[in-house]
Amino acid sequence: MCPPSYYGDLCQYQNERVSLTLDLVRAERRNVHVIVIMLIDEEENINSYNQYEYIASQSCGIKLNRYLLFSKRPKNMSKNYSIRIDAYEKHSITYRGSWHLSIDFLFLPVNRISALLYMPFERTPILYNCFPTCINGECVQYLNKNYLFCRCFSGWSGIQCNIKLNCQRCSPDSICIGSINDRSICICPMMKFGPRCLLTSVCPKNACQNNGQCIPADISVSDSHYYGSKCEYRKGQLDIYLENLNIPSFLSTFFLTISNESEPQLAIMIQKLTLFQRRVTFRISIPYNLVIVELNRKYYLAAIQSISNLDLSTINPSHECLSIEILFKSTLMKMSRFQRIKFYHIPCQTNHDFNCFMDKFYLCLCTKDRHANCVEFNYDKNLQCSSKHYCANGAKCLQDHPTCPSAIICVCTNCFFGHQCQFYAKGLGLTLDEILGYEIKHNLIFTQQPFSVKLSAFITMIMLLIGLINGILSILIFKRKSSQEVGCGIYLFASSITSISIVILFSLKFWLLIYSYRDVFGKRIILFSNCMIIEPLLKLLLYIDNWLNGCVANERVFSIFKGIAFNKSKSRPMAKWIISIVVIINIILIFPPHVANTASIFAVNRGNFREAVNLYEMGAGTRSGKTAVNRQFYSGFSNMGQVLYLDLFDDINEERTWCVVLYSSLLNTYSSSIIFFHFFAPCLLNLFSAIFIIIGTARQRF
Repeated sequence: MCPPSYYGDLCQYQNERVSLTLDLVRAERRNVHVIVIMLIDEEENINSYNQYEYIASQSCGIKLNRYLLFSKRPKNMSKNYSIRIDAYEKHSITYRGSWHLSIDFLFLPVNRISALLYMPFERTPILYNCFPTCINGECVQYLNKNYLFCRCFSGWSGIQCNIKLNCQRCSPDSICIGSINDRSICICPMMKFGPRCLLTSVCPKNACQNNGQCIPADISVSDSHYYGSKCEYRKGQLDIYLENLNIPSFLSTFFLTISNESEPQLAIMIQKLTLFQRRVTFRISIPYNLVIVELNRKYYLAAIQSISNLDLSTINPSHECLSIEILFKSTLMKMSRFQRIKFYHIPCQTNHDFNCFMDKFYLCLCTKDRHANCVEFNYDKNLQCSSKHYCANGAKCLQDHPTCPSAIICVCTNCFFGHQCQFYAKGLGLTLDEILGYEIKHNLIFTQQPFSVKLSAFITMIMLLIGLINGILSILIFKRKSSQEVGCGIYLFASSITSISIVILFSLKFWLLIYSYRDVFGKRIILFSNCMIIEPLLKLLLYIDNWLNGCVANERVFSIFKGIAFNKSKSRPMAKWIISIVVIINIILIFPPHVANTASIFAVNRGNFREAVNLYEMGAGTRSGKTAVNRQFYSGFSNMGQVLYLDLFDDINEERTWCVVLYSSLLNTYSSSIIFFHFFAPCLLNLFSAIFIIIGTARQRF
């Protein structure tokens, strides 16, 4: 039996091959991914492949070495070979992305390639400009190159995904991504294995404890509360309460483990804070002796000589570890590092309220005997993310470990929010959720909400009361036949209806928004209705009302211009036609130009059907499975729904659901232009009409 690199009856010949060394970096440590490595030619024919499961918590930092053999000996030198690496999420078998590695020296018998790849945080977006076009697949871009290719749906292959595969050998709940030597390449769902995914893996009883996830390799993936090979150990919990301190956007915590037998060990944990969050929970699996919290470039002592169990610490300004530059005079600071350290007992002896202080190299604690006990402390570690593509809109990306991060956070710039700072909360076209959402506290009754929320509710109810009275009286007045003798009366009657509808819808939207921040039955339906129905309808009615007021001014100008020749009988039917035209034009303008592409989007996404059906059968009953199915089926419909570019976004950190506007730069310009047009055009129409009426009336009198 020869190893992969040799062949022959005595294993005396070397195979032409590609030796690949691969290292993957992933932040979500609980997710399990299937990595498929394929040696392909220019026609997407697979020469050899390798498939393995990647678990970030187990495999991070471990390099993978694989041999990829050419299908013929010797290899065909007229073809261009390359390596394609596909990533799938194991639980839902959803495609995440692909990488492309070139083989530059094909004339060599053995090519050695090494690559460091960053797993995508989101699914690779679908594009529509592949050439040639994808027939039974979707156009995507490689994660590491600006190349486009057709990622084929299950059961298809080829450059255009036009070659039908015989996938009957794969189990129905798997995905068939190709074939080699008349054998299908199957991606198995969770708890299935084998070349055809026909074998079921049953985890041993009590293989994983405390809700750990069992992987068919006797591996347990623990949640954030537990650790160990069977998730049998509970992590230590440290709750830190911020007292009389400004709440930062994020918190960095340094856990120091000090031992006489080794150098001090430092573990760093970072966590993003919500707007009103003062209590932060950290869970750590190692014992620690010191806990230092960094808050707005200041350092506070949170715990001393603690062990990994439940603990609570409160930090306030008195816990700050001051810099030695503040405590020492300039003459002492001019000394060398080793000369200056001899005077580090002075701050402890002269300031009995001191707990700690620090310099660039040491963290010093004041003992009960008022002596300085110092330990090396490298607080200035580089926490910048290794990946530059996670955070959006110029946000600062931080991770707690340089190569195997367990947490990645984005520190947003002003007016941006979301876990990746992908949403913009400034400018035109904001929703009420974006304006008031951060003020509303989760699961609190109305009387316990902040003053700003109560004030907003008071103003809303006053607006509703005044709007109802004004609207009802206006409808009663302009409903009369005497008021509708000319077109102005019909315009004002229609405007009265839209005005009363606007105040009712706005009040309904406000109270539904308040109600949606409580855990109640049908919460998702309320959020969807508030975002997808009430929000666009409210904007549409507001635009129509502005134009109806402009039509009133325009008809008055026309009557002044015509004088006694003004025909009242013709103005009434003309007004009804104009109202219909105004409504139709406003509906058309609120839909961005992207609607024209909806048909092609549906044509591309119809190939997802089998993949989605397999996904649902496998993931039925699980939240992640259903979510993935919804994404597959919703992919076509969402593009039509995005004509208003509104969407619901679940912010896990904030525990909020936002109704956000998803704009590209082009659509942002379009939306801003439309908003300016709807507000300023009727305003200018009213202004010039008033000027013309004044001038025309004055001329008639004189």
